[in-house]
Amino acid sequence: MLVAIEGIDGAGKHTQSALLVERARAHGLSVALVSYPRYGRGVFAAAIEALLAGELGRANDPRLVGLLFAGDRLEGRAALLEAMASCDLVVADRYVASNLAYQAARAAGERRAAIVEFLARVEFDVFGLPRPDLNVLLDLPLDLALARLSARASGDRPAEDHYESDHRFLAACAAAYAAMAEGKDWAVVAAAGPEGPRCPEAVAGAVWEAVAAHRALREA
Repeated sequence: MLVAIEGIDGAGKHTQSALLVERARAHGLSVALVSYPRYGRGVFAAAIEALLAGELGRANDPRLVGLLFAGDRLEGRAALLEAMASCDLVVADRYVASNLAYQAARAAGERRAAIVEFLARVEFDVFGLPRPDLNVLLDLPLDLALARLSARASGDRPAEDHYESDHRFLAACAAAYAAMAEGKDWAVVAAAGPEGPRCPEAVAGAVWEAVAAHRALREA
């Protein structure tokens, strides 16, 4: 089973991916964790790092930018398929939906649907990447995500890249994710409540419930 953890920057994808791996192993499952982009490995990841650092400019066509992220997954395709063949569960910290949401957000109006369709065809049909059994969207309000990103930039983590620093862009990403999450094989997990962000353990419990329920349906 391939499960992708998705959401805008600051939503907690890295934390929840790790907690899902931990919970699954505690339940006796063999688990592998993959993360995209695969920084430090491959020519596409190096190009993505340059892009996010602003070294390649901002005005690139979203289809061309999306091909970099798709190419990174293509480079890692053999390792992903090997993990899926040998493990009960593979957790992806970002996957194809991330590319679709972030590139659609860089386009206007009617172009967004065309970009989603184009990149989905490239990743799944042309490159032959496996479709996730379940996408889990971590739903965190934009203001809380921005507060996390600001705290991250002032702490010991790297400063915001140029995607994270564009607040209107992140709002468009959130809208793109919300539209995709209306489809099948998606689960939306609230990462915040009326009083603010939920603790990571509470979110992890909801993520595990979504994964366990979907796994049960597949095996029924």
